[in-house]
Formats: sequence, structure tokens, C-alpha cells
Amino acid sequence: MMLKEFKFGNFRSFKEIQTLSMEPMSISRPDLDCFNISELKKERILKTAVVYGHNSFGKSNIFKAIEDMLDVIKNCTNPSYKVNIDCFKLDDFSRNNPSFFELTIVLGEITYRYGFEILGNKVHKEWLYKKNIREVNVFNREGTSSESIKPSTSYSSLKKYIKFTRDEELFLSSIVKLNEQGELRTLYNYILSDIKIISGDSINKSTTSFILSDRSWYRDKVIKAMQSADLGIEDIEITEEEEDIESLPSYYRNYLKERLSGELGDKNALIRMYETFKHKVYDKNNKQIGVESFSVDESESQGTIKLYSLIGPIIDALENGYVLFVDELDSKLHHLITKYIIDLFHDLSININNAQLIFNTHDMYLLKENIFRKDQVYFTDKNKYGESTLYSLGDFKGLDNKANILSHYLAGNFGSLGSIKMEE
Repeated sequence: MMLKEFKFGNFRSFKEIQTLSMEPMSISRPDLDCFNISELKKERILKTAVVYGHNSFGKSNIFKAIEDMLDVIKNCTNPSYKVNIDCFKLDDFSRNNPSFFELTIVLGEITYRYGFEILGNKVHKEWLYKKNIREVNVFNREGTSSESIKPSTSYSSLKKYIKFTRDEELFLSSIVKLNEQGELRTLYNYILSDIKIISGDSINKSTTSFILSDRSWYRDKVIKAMQSADLGIEDIEITEEEEDIESLPSYYRNYLKERLSGELGDKNALIRMYETFKHKVYDKNNKQIGVESFSVDESESQGTIKLYSLIGPIIDALENGYVLFVDELDSKLHHLITKYIIDLFHDLSININNAQLIFNTHDMYLLKENIFRKDQVYFTDKNKYGESTLYSLGDFKGLDNKANILSHYLAGNFGSLGSIKMEE
């Protein structure tokens, strides 16, 4: 699966519908025609996209929008689930209008366009289209009543699910809940399993440790990645210890029991992982004589821990062709390490399964190097009414291939930069 486009509107600081497109613009240079592009049978899709913008201009809201969309798709069939979409609130009418979400994804040789509008706890519209040669309708929903669901003639078999679909739940989610098999279940599963959203600022290192312990064949890949980043790490060791939940502080014990009740079953213990990084030890003649083990939490830098925390999900995405959204990718990371992560997705010998990386950053030096095509770079801006907008560097005309993008950005020629006013 690859993401072709994500649209959203009336969400947090974004009042109007915005588009994050992963479809490359046509360019005139033949030597760059395939640069950072996955060539599918019927589509050409960008491998990465980066979003820049001043603090509070809406960068993180893009990632929250896709997260909330997936949350509704996954949980709306639960009668106790309450939709909690944070709409635009800086006018007197947007809160009374539905929020808009739409995904266009490529799955095999078919391109699907699925979306919905939602207000409060009610679905106002929902639609699904598919395109092989031309785009055709699968089903449409117009109005807050589930009776407004209209499958196309080719999908008339879906009519039997309409009466079981509540006004508060999506039809796509409902038919999967009701055990519909075939392409719509496949589409639903791919959306929820192949799109990953993580915060680069708060991701837990246990994610990588779990991947290492559960899939040992990832071990060499993780170690190689950490060594490639020139952090002096020779080896990684993961140890697991069982910890009695009752021995934990009461507030944490109750929290875990509530959150993990379904996973714990009759057990009353957690498996806690401890990570140890091994570094080379040298004699006075600079000859290696062994290795020294260091506890990650006690001895490693925040940047090293951050990279370790990210590298598991990154390798997982590369191995399985996932779409990976990372909010604040560069937080705590050196510029060269951020660039190293991006290069993993651009490397044809590594990213063989068409994985995608979409992230936001304040690392302006990425604009200085020949890393991205112009259509891979996005900016967020905000006007005096508090409305954010999202737009691509590719929208700017007159920039030749020798243009100093960083200088233009710092000069404010692309907007997005904001300003800091000093008190006199």
C-alpha cells in the first residue's frame, strides 16, 4: 500500500480543506524524473514528504488529523465510543459544520479514495471510490441517517448491511464488523495496519526492544543502523524481567490494570525490558581489548536513545512497506542522523517495499542539501484569524534547480517563517 493523498478540513487550526499530496508534479529534467519516486504499475508516488512551519502554525495538527481519522475508523463500531473531533473554533460557525477527512491510497493495481464528514457523534457523509482504469463509485452516504447509504449497482450485495449500521458508525467499519470478506475488508485492514503515526518527541524505546525480542531477525538490521549513525555502539543486548504489578505504586498499578486488562488476563505481572549498549574498550596502544556494557537509561545520550527508539519502527516500516508519519522527527537528533533516516527511505537498495516517511521538522539545513524534490517539501502558515494553511514548495513558480531554497525560506519568501517581536 502507498499513500497518494490525505485531505482534511475543519480540524483544529485548519478551517478549510487542506491537501497533502504524495503524487509527484511533472518536471522537465529527465535525470530527476524518478528521483525519490516509487514507480508502481499505474501510479507514481513520492517516498517522503517534509513539513516546515513556525511554532503553532499547525504542523502537528496534520499528524493529529490522520491519527483521529484512523481512530474513528477503528473504534466507531463500539456503541460506547464517543467521537471527539477538535474542529476549528476561532469563528462562530465552523463548530456547527462537519470535519472532513479523506484518504487516497494505492493498493495493488487499484487506487481507492475513501472519506467521511463527521460532526459531534454523527456521520454526515461517507464515500468510497475505486479506480482501475477509471474511477467508479462503491458506495455513497448523504445525510446523518444510515438509511442514506447507497451502494452502487456493482456492490448491491452491501445493501444487507445498511440496517445494521448505526448513524454513529462508518459504513466501511460496520460491514467489516459484520464479517464482510473480500476487497473492502482488505482495504480496511490495510488502512489500519499499514499507516503508522508516532511522535518523535515522546516515542518509547520499548517499541524497538519489543521488535528485537519478538523478531530476532531484525537484530542485525537494528545494530547495523545504529553503527551506521556513528554512535560507537558495537552490540545491543535486551534482557527481560517479570515484574509483579502489585509491587508498583498504586496510581501506576491501577492505570496499568485499567489499560491492559484485556492483555493481562489472569496474570498479575508485566514483562519489563532492559536495554544494554556495548562499546569497544581499547588499551593504551588503541588496540581493542574487549567491550564495556552501559545501561541505556543511565549512560546514553538523549539523542542516542531517540534514534534507538525510532529505528525499530523505521526498519519495520521499510521491511513491510508501511506509511510512517513522524511528528517532530528531528527532536534531539543531530542533522546528520535526521538525514541518515531520510536516506534510508530514498535508498533504492533498502526501501524495496515502497515504504513512505512523512514528517515535520525545524531542521532548516535539510533544505540546503539535494535531499528532496520541491514537491516533497510542504509549509504551514497561519493568518491573523488563526487559520492554518498547508502548501507545497512545488506551488512556487520561477525557482530554478540552482535556487538556494534555504536562503529563500529564511528571507520569508515562502511564508511559514513567522516573526518574533521584541519588547522595546
